[in-house]
Amino acid sequence: MKLAVVAVVAATAAVAQNIPSIAWGFASSAYQVEGAWNVDGKGPSVWDHWFLNNHSLVASKGAGNPIAAGDVFKTAGHYDRMKEDVALMASFKSSMYRFSVAWSRIFPQCNGQVNQKGIDFYSRLIDELLNAGIQPVLTMYHWDTPQACEDQYGSLMNRDMFIKDFTNYADVLYANFGSRVKYWLTFNEPAAYCGRGFGPVSDAYIWPPGKNGRESDKYNCVATTSIAHGAVVQLARTKYPQYEMKFSMPLIIAYYIPVAPADVEQANINTLSQGDWLWGSLASADGDYPAYLKTVKTGDMDGALLPAFTAAEKATMKGTLDYVALNYYSAQYFNGVSGQSAPTLTIKADQVPWQSAYPGGIRGITQLMSRSYGPLLASSVGGLAPIMISECGYGSISEAFGPLSQSVNDVDRQAFFEGITAGLQLAVVEDKTPVFGFLAWSLLDNLEWLTFDQTWGLVHVDQQGGTLERTVKQSANKLAAFFAGSKSPIALAQSGGKPANSTVSSAPATASGAAVTTANPTATGSPSKSSNSIATGYSVAVALFATFSLMFV
Repeated sequence: MKLAVVAVVAATAAVAQNIPSIAWGFASSAYQVEGAWNVDGKGPSVWDHWFLNNHSLVASKGAGNPIAAGDVFKTAGHYDRMKEDVALMASFKSSMYRFSVAWSRIFPQCNGQVNQKGIDFYSRLIDELLNAGIQPVLTMYHWDTPQACEDQYGSLMNRDMFIKDFTNYADVLYANFGSRVKYWLTFNEPAAYCGRGFGPVSDAYIWPPGKNGRESDKYNCVATTSIAHGAVVQLARTKYPQYEMKFSMPLIIAYYIPVAPADVEQANINTLSQGDWLWGSLASADGDYPAYLKTVKTGDMDGALLPAFTAAEKATMKGTLDYVALNYYSAQYFNGVSGQSAPTLTIKADQVPWQSAYPGGIRGITQLMSRSYGPLLASSVGGLAPIMISECGYGSISEAFGPLSQSVNDVDRQAFFEGITAGLQLAVVEDKTPVFGFLAWSLLDNLEWLTFDQTWGLVHVDQQGGTLERTVKQSANKLAAFFAGSKSPIALAQSGGKPANSTVSSAPATASGAAVTTANPTATGSPSKSSNSIATGYSVAVALFATFSLMFV
């Protein structure tokens, strides 16, 4: 069989209609955009501490990096420009925004006294979003542990203390924001943070707290986040049932595309195991890992190293996943069984080294995840699990320190989102996959953890000049144009005791290339996830293989 790659859909122009009934918008994280690391009572996070104490190490990550000038803590200045940024999202007519709360802005000392000014900031943000017709999605933990937790007891390495403090932190968030925030995300991509922060790291990109420990430390860290997730969901359901909050844990999943029918089962295992490592315990009826996972070894995880859960821990976790939160960036072909020649995914010179961008994969991965988790989630309809695309974006290594015109005319990012929206259209309309939210990563060019030399934003932020001025990129308006006819299916809560707008702002999108300080109104163009679920996943993958048979000629 001679192989030739055929695009599923070349561009959104080939799609007859826009996606109906889906909320869309942007995603961010507190550490990467807020700045103001020690303002209004905020305590240092482990990342703040890392930069303060490893300045020369971090500054070497990018030539011309603002870090070298000591400006890292400004990030994108969102703390001071919050209203401007919300107005910008409203100008795109977006209907959803994912942000994270900085734990150390709420509890500067990890526990103890609440910082009211931190509560006030996020309360204002939520009200601004609701009044602009934008659904808030709150991430409780996006890698920025309070340094005080690390100093007091080793943070995630002390399971009991960490879960106690995280649950207390969650209680404060629910009490203050639960009536206004429906969708919650607990821990962002725990395997990534636990691996680089606590497990063994063989390259220069070690993350705080910089333990560089044993492989077992990584797995114990991940297990702690799963149990903590269960604990805070149980708290919400028992103490605040009137708010009907919905919970998930956002995971980054690389999609393995089978080259031939013989590759389907193992490709499916390679994809599903990345999620089953965490989602499996949270979605299952018994709170344990899927049985098959304990014998699986892939490039992403080793089932033999999974720590056992106690009966009490399983009881805490089981049934605590309300929807699938998928961070989608990459895909790769799998031919490990058939040995047949595989197509080569085009890796553009501009994209970040770790991303193997394949927009067409969004159709297959959403269908696979929805059907695989459908039998497990109480919220499923017709055997299909609801899905939020909690992150999806394209990273560039050439925009950061190039001319503004290059950043604004972000050709590769535009092409990426054209492919993503085409695949999403097919997934939702033709496959009937229940994707209810799509969040582009990210709204703003921001601090990519160790450096500014990777840009993901659909809005440029002036880091070189130090003004942090926002300039809309062409990709933002193209994404807004695609979703222009979409209606969010999610009812908005009320803001601060005032009725929230029931419709999205009618302000037009901001012109690409136009710097903004306020929005510029100028527009341009199986039930136990055991071996039975693998059989289910296998049948799904076979169906997907048939769906994409045009790729094999």
